[in-house]
Amino acid sequence: MTSFKLTTILFSVLSFFLLLPTPSHAEEIAELVSRAEQGHVVAQYTLAEAYYSGKGTGKNLKQALFWYEKAAQQGHPKAQRALGAMYELGKGTAKNPEKAVYWYLKSAEQGLARAQTNLGILYETGVGIKQDHAAARMWYEKAAEQGYARGQTYLGRMYELGIGVPVDFKKAFDWYQKAAKQGYARAQTNLGSLYEAGQGVEQNYEQAVAWYTKAANQHYARGQFYLGRMYEQGLGVEKNFSRASYWYSQAAALGYIKAREQLASMKRNDDWADEKTIQEKQDIQNQTKEEEVAAEPEEKEEAEKDEVAEEVIETPPPAQNKLLAAAERGDSDSQNSLALLYLDGKDGYAKDSEKAVYWFRRAAENGNLAAQNNLGLFYYLNRQDDGKDLKEAKFWLLKAAEAGYAEAQSNLGQLYYFEENYFDAAFWLLQAAKQGLPSAQNNLAVMYSDGLGVEQNKERAKYWLQKAADQGDPTALKNLATLMEEQPETTSSN
Repeated sequence: MTSFKLTTILFSVLSFFLLLPTPSHAEEIAELVSRAEQGHVVAQYTLAEAYYSGKGTGKNLKQALFWYEKAAQQGHPKAQRALGAMYELGKGTAKNPEKAVYWYLKSAEQGLARAQTNLGILYETGVGIKQDHAAARMWYEKAAEQGYARGQTYLGRMYELGIGVPVDFKKAFDWYQKAAKQGYARAQTNLGSLYEAGQGVEQNYEQAVAWYTKAANQHYARGQFYLGRMYEQGLGVEKNFSRASYWYSQAAALGYIKAREQLASMKRNDDWADEKTIQEKQDIQNQTKEEEVAAEPEEKEEAEKDEVAEEVIETPPPAQNKLLAAAERGDSDSQNSLALLYLDGKDGYAKDSEKAVYWFRRAAENGNLAAQNNLGLFYYLNRQDDGKDLKEAKFWLLKAAEAGYAEAQSNLGQLYYFEENYFDAAFWLLQAAKQGLPSAQNNLAVMYSDGLGVEQNKERAKYWLQKAADQGDPTALKNLATLMEEQPETTSSN
């Protein structure tokens, strides 16, 4: 037996004993089970919590569901809310939004703010119950008035976006502020956004940065992205591309799509240079502008002729040299960015599909998900009749999709859709839709509406269209309006 195998076995044995409860803890669990079986409601709820978290009992969602239901039937408000959540999310049981509504309502009527907020969300989205913005607002208000931060945030959002109420930025600001002061990251980000735009409050970039920073430090991706943008644009803080890229990277690591796109854009635009170099470039640009203003018309005309003449010389600017050097060193993001420039023929690069494919492939083979998606998309859009390109397209899109890259999941879903393989199309569009990609949400809604690859369900179609519309997707907004005209009366979701 080698030392490696021995170490593995010993570690497994040690782990097994560490997972076992201590004798006193085991006795406590046994006592808890006994009391729960005798009908003690607090014991039933406590035992359900233990099974749900796995503390002292091992995680068992079916047992958690069983004991939550026992306690819920006896009127325990927290058990009712937890049971509703399990039915809503499909934990330990099949998803059943109607049952979720039932148990949330039971708990909400007893005044539990968390349940009131959950119920409000279902009313707002029309999941498990007929959509009713007035009811949603009523339940959010009940939770908000109890000081529940999430309820305050959702209520503020209704006023900010004008969902079921006239737009009122002042009320949105007030509710966001109440939640933000409690440390709720989503509210902190929304509050920062109002300060940045000057909506409901006097515009104040410094305050926006302060609130974005609070949210970003809690690992909230949208707050990190907005903070990165402030550093990139120099709003409320001194412009600092290294800080911008840091926060974009943090958000991208959490799956925030816009952050990934902005990182790629910064690299293409050579924003990754150090601050001293950037300042030197800015000083040169300012000096050039001053000289142009002072120049006589004849001198300016000669200077413009010189610029035109210099454009003929095919010497790449420093930004190109830098990007190419990084790509050749094996930086996969630079390789992907370089491929995009060759593909589009931008920033002084001659359009060259072969070079684009070369760099996409190098980045893709280095595990860059964006490049895998781009390479697969390129092969699909430029496919020939022999089928080889289509095979390559599926290979690379599937590779990125299985790694969780939302754009690849969406593109793969569309590829299958055009092949009339609706089952696989729906599967991959659903994966991307869950990550918040508006185009995938819209396309998935179309499949639900037409019953392609999934059972026809206008309510689910509306749900996904609303998700995309909330992000401002114009196609989803149009499709949602059409669906609402066709479906004046909504039914419960399956």
